[in-house]
Parts: sequence; structure tokens; C-alpha cells
Amino acid sequence: MKDKLFTKKNDAERRLIRSPVFLNAAESATIKHAAEARHLPVSEYFRRTALGKRTDVHYEMEIVLQLGKIVQTIRDLHADLVERGIEPTAEELRPVIDEAIAAMLRIEK
Repeated sequence: MKDKLFTKKNDAERRLIRSPVFLNAAESATIKHAAEARHLPVSEYFRRTALGKRTDVHYEMEIVLQLGKIVQTIRDLHADLVERGIEPTAEELRPVIDEAIAAMLRIEK
């Protein structure tokens, strides 16, 4: 007989009960942000926090993702300027890049 890759959970282990929660817009945004920082779906974040389980923030991953957004923002700024007929030189963009590098170095400490 072949070993199964996945085994079906019994009914006692399966999550079968839905519990709706009513939130206002600010609460919803705060909870979504907290779940995203932990790379968890909102439902799993709710479950873990309600049951007192760990919901660690993976700061290193969050930092990498945010730095990626900074790089993309600088690229978008450059593309937007070029599209408008403004071709910034490397020296003109240097203050923006230096500020991004300085922010990265502050995070590193």
C-alpha cells in the first residue's frame, strides 16, 4: 500500500465553525496590517491571538519587502520623469538614493 502524501483530519480537528466578527473600517485596517506583518491570513491571525498563541512579526522579511518598495518607488520616479521629458542625471538622483541608503543603514543598527 502506498503512503498518502496528505491525510484527512478527523472532524474533531477540522475547523468547521464559522464565527463572524463585526469591525469598523479602522479596526479592519489595523488587523489586516498586523496579519500582513506576520505573513498570516486574517483568520489565522485572529485564531492565534484569541488562543494566546505566538504571532511573531518577521522583521527581517518586513524590512526586505519595504526596501524593495523603496527601490521600486525610485525606479517609478525616474520613469515618470523620463516620460515627462525630464532626464535626470545620476547626480540629480544621488540625494534620493543616498537618503534611501542612510535609512537602510539606520535599520541595520
